[in-house]
Amino acid sequence: MKIAFLNQFPNSAETQAYHSLRIAGERLGHEVVHCSHSAEVDACSPDFVLAPASTRPKLNDFPHYGVLHDPRETYLSERQFFNNLRTHDGWLALAGVMRRFARDVAFSIGRDQEVGVYYNSCQRLDHAAPLESILRERRLRIAYFGTNWDRRRARLFRMLSHEPGIAICGPRDAWRDIEPAAYCGAPPFDGHSVQAFYAECGAGLCLLSDKHFRDDVISNRVFEVSSAGALCIASAIPWLREHFGDSLYYIDQRLADPQLLQQILDARERIYADPAAALQRAAEARRIFEEKFSAEALLANAAAHHLRHSSRRQARLSEARQRYNPLISVIIRCGLQPATMVRRAVESISRQTYGRFDLILVRHHALDLSSITGAEWANIERIRVVESPGGNCSRSLWAGLHAIESGYFAILDDDDWLFSNHFEELFRPFPAAPQSRFFAFSGSITVEAEARVAMGSGFDNRHLVRYGLQASGRLEQIAGCIATNSFTASRDLLDEPLLADPEMDTAEDSYLILALMSQTTPRFSFAATSVNEVGHSGRISATAHPRRFEDLLTLHTRMSGRLHPSQGLRDAWSALREEWEHRPASMSTPGQSAGGTVVLGDNTFYLSTLEDAELRTVAEGIHIDGSRLNIGCGTLSRFRKTLTLRTPSVPWQYAAELRFKRPKAFSGDLLLRIEIAVRAGRTGLGLLAASGPDYLFRTPLRPRTEVQVVNIPIEDLDKAGPLIVQTWDEPAPAEMEIRRIRLLTRRDS
Repeated sequence: MKIAFLNQFPNSAETQAYHSLRIAGERLGHEVVHCSHSAEVDACSPDFVLAPASTRPKLNDFPHYGVLHDPRETYLSERQFFNNLRTHDGWLALAGVMRRFARDVAFSIGRDQEVGVYYNSCQRLDHAAPLESILRERRLRIAYFGTNWDRRRARLFRMLSHEPGIAICGPRDAWRDIEPAAYCGAPPFDGHSVQAFYAECGAGLCLLSDKHFRDDVISNRVFEVSSAGALCIASAIPWLREHFGDSLYYIDQRLADPQLLQQILDARERIYADPAAALQRAAEARRIFEEKFSAEALLANAAAHHLRHSSRRQARLSEARQRYNPLISVIIRCGLQPATMVRRAVESISRQTYGRFDLILVRHHALDLSSITGAEWANIERIRVVESPGGNCSRSLWAGLHAIESGYFAILDDDDWLFSNHFEELFRPFPAAPQSRFFAFSGSITVEAEARVAMGSGFDNRHLVRYGLQASGRLEQIAGCIATNSFTASRDLLDEPLLADPEMDTAEDSYLILALMSQTTPRFSFAATSVNEVGHSGRISATAHPRRFEDLLTLHTRMSGRLHPSQGLRDAWSALREEWEHRPASMSTPGQSAGGTVVLGDNTFYLSTLEDAELRTVAEGIHIDGSRLNIGCGTLSRFRKTLTLRTPSVPWQYAAELRFKRPKAFSGDLLLRIEIAVRAGRTGLGLLAASGPDYLFRTPLRPRTEVQVVNIPIEDLDKAGPLIVQTWDEPAPAEMEIRRIRLLTRRDS
């Protein structure tokens, strides 16, 4: 098989994983191809795609399998990442909690609930660490590899780097704070060098982010160390204990930095104290890795999962078509774009895996369509040309609506196209008979002329722009959730009054969509299968059209009576996120609310766990002269004990930069504690770095009846900048009162 590995991050852990998978794939007879964006996926034309990044939705017409190696926090903190996850055809995971999460997601959107067993692991090696001689000569080094993108446990690594026999590797800029003698460079991500260095050192350290630790989600470091026959010192999580047993040396990642450092050093002493047992552990860990978790084993799992998934899908499709195969009229308005583009749209209809089609080509400008009408097309039973010369947007669309003769209809503009499973997803679960008052729609992908960056997903000219309905008070925004080419509706929704042309130059498709929605319950496919290409000549921006106001007034007037949408649009994402924010305090990750208290940063920070009687205040309040408020957000001059703030209506906009008071001379650890009452809306609270605009810590806060306490660990006061209060991710203001700001330290320090 040809397998595309979709990775937009250069010089990353995913790059290392690709090279390992490529080697493993060759051994299995598969070709693994690296793709950094959607154009390369199309050029590759793979059997299926491995999609390991939460930042990437499915953007190509090939089966995509989301690889879940991130914890749930990733998907339940950002709507877009959760939506990206749901666009995939299936999912692959190794950690138990993520496999359950994937099954729950699959159930929620009606997809195949089998989750494949896979992880971006490394390949088997034909050599091993010379561990016996390393231990005999007492030259064991503990290696740690990391790009350090999240700066986890910064103080621990500084402390660790001062110890002998420590080797820390990764990009130089990521490790500038450690002791130079411990820095060992950045081995290339080539599928060999990282494992070779573990073998040379004899031992490797595996630490997890707090989010991974809480969700029992492993790191590839365990596999890399074990594959090299080296000894692994790893965080004690249930998954590792279950699968690797006593073959690893476990440490308690929940400890404060000094205690955790000592456990790491103690593990090394245990190794030296019993070298025979250490050799047995390394051999056992390598055996477990090679049998169950090598790239060869897991890639074979992924390929087998794809074959099972595809076989079940084809069987369901075959049965569905035999039971009922609907005839669908597809209106294509054409005349502005060349016939080659119209042909691309028609080809996408011909490739559909479900349905039979009656094409209605509405020609509003002169265009030779003979190469299309004279050809034979699979799945297309008839092609008709309807003339609508010089007509405005609604006239040509309504000419097509009047020509509908089948039980269902859809609209496809001449510069758009559909994924081959578009109608398959819209009609799933497949009906056994004609459907009445049917309206189904998909998510939509936009293709631009030039690539741009979107949500940390690298450069691409394709982007997921519409995915499901979101609550809104404006009709055109509700209609904007559904692309013109993304829906299919039954003919019985087009009553005689609706078939009257509204004579609109813009927003005619929004009017039609809203009118159809008002008569039934829209059904979302949870797949993104319609593609809209933008930036072509001949198109005028709807918002800039001289008749835009009149068209919107027509839309709102027509929708203000019998067709006004009455159903409330429940925002399922917001409900899910709110439920996640109510999780128990023991599951709360840094930067999230739990039980009225929020702990930012490393929640194992020892000052955060102390009782009030064990802490003393070293400074309190803010410097009014050094603080700033955005216009309309509050008044600093009135601040005495309570500062009342209102954030702007723009997402991520600052409401205040507060310079908290500091002791004149202090060295050591501190805790910045803020007591805040959020009355309405979601706000963000964070601490900027003194050297620039980067956040050291940041968290969202939602409204609560009680005062919330936010604890921010500060290890170096000189590196801490102002406290920031801001709007969070939604265009809605928040109202709050900051009751108290204090700097605390241990009472006996």
